[in-house]
Amino acid sequence: MKKKPPRCKARNALVAIAILAAIPATANATLRYDFRAYGSVSNLAFSNMYQPQLGLSLKIARTHHHDEYIAIHARLAARNADPNGGAAGVFSIYAGSNFLHTKIAAIPFTAGLYAGYQHLWYGPLYNNAVGGGLRLQTKVLGLILTGKVGALYGLSGTVGWHLNCPGNDFVFYGRAAYPVNKNLSVFGFVRQERYVGNGNALTARDAGMGFQAKF
Repeated sequence: MKKKPPRCKARNALVAIAILAAIPATANATLRYDFRAYGSVSNLAFSNMYQPQLGLSLKIARTHHHDEYIAIHARLAARNADPNGGAAGVFSIYAGSNFLHTKIAAIPFTAGLYAGYQHLWYGPLYNNAVGGGLRLQTKVLGLILTGKVGALYGLSGTVGWHLNCPGNDFVFYGRAAYPVNKNLSVFGFVRQERYVGNGNALTARDAGMGFQAKF
């Protein structure tokens, strides 16, 4: 029997590094906390199977330093009938900074970069990956529109070829939020992640709605 890759050791080390690296960025700064909760329909399978999903996230930003931030995300999807899968969950931690604040034809526009770590489990399968991407945001007709594209390199896992190697994760995410007041907004989103490992691919899609509270 083949030994599984050292999933726990890699995961714990990367999470510790990310947290330690982020501590100086939030020290002695004016902080803003954004809490987000949502429900969605998720399709995380090698075939089309849909199940309910719940997600939570917390973003800690220091607003006077180009919106440097740390974001922690967790989501859990119900078990499906995929013989290779089951219940699914994703945990990720990212750090980022918005390097551009401008206006295009009087429309505000923000751009930034982020980097971090993600752990996926899907029944007996799993994937550990690190990487980053680009985050864009604007406001049109009262709606705050956010888009993300990213790529993460698979360090260890079993979602790739013959369920025996990691997958590189390619991320596409879009969100539209409507502010109810200065501290509360509601939003809808769509997301696709495609884990590709030596020709084998696991695709995760979800779409849903939720709320965001600022503190």
